[in-house]
Amino acid sequence: MEQRRSLILAVAREEFLAQGGYAGARIQAVADAAGVTSALIYKHFESKEVLFEEAIMAPLHELLAARIEEVRTLPPDPTGTAQRESTRRFMRTLLRTFAESVPALGVILFGERDVARRFYGAHFRPLIDAAVEASKANLSRWPHRDFDLETAISAAFGAAFWTALDLSMRGGMPDQLDLPALDAQADRLADLLIDGISAPPRPHE
Repeated sequence: MEQRRSLILAVAREEFLAQGGYAGARIQAVADAAGVTSALIYKHFESKEVLFEEAIMAPLHELLAARIEEVRTLPPDPTGTAQRESTRRFMRTLLRTFAESVPALGVILFGERDVARRFYGAHFRPLIDAAVEASKANLSRWPHRDFDLETAISAAFGAAFWTALDLSMRGGMPDQLDLPALDAQADRLADLLIDGISAPPRPHE
């Protein structure tokens, strides 16, 4: 049962991404590719919207939850080195997941306003809030300037999403991503954030 459900999710993710999002994807196409009936899909997922959320958003939530927990549990870091590396890993995960799913996400987020607001409130805002809360727990462990934490976290999400969107608009395909280049870009974004809020060097350094 669980294996079949996982297969449906994998096939549905491919269909949603291939069709550029929610509207163009067809449940019957998912059923045909998975070798099941559409009735069976609706037995596992009560609606197309639920299937979309689990196929596209659940992997993003799972990956980011692990990175957010890592931020929460960083050890004391007087040099800021661990914070920089953790931020790089977070940005790599964020940029990769956005780059893989932005064709589908963009259709919803730039589509009908009420649908977009509901989707954003259900899926993106909770991730930002969780990252803010985790970072609050870690603020006293590394040297930094006074800064607005929510602005910094929102900037991280915004930079990763827009970088992924730009890549997609210039022809980048989710199944043809240059992951080393993507990770290098994520590292540069992370360094911009960290360098902007890190404590200035002491006079003798």
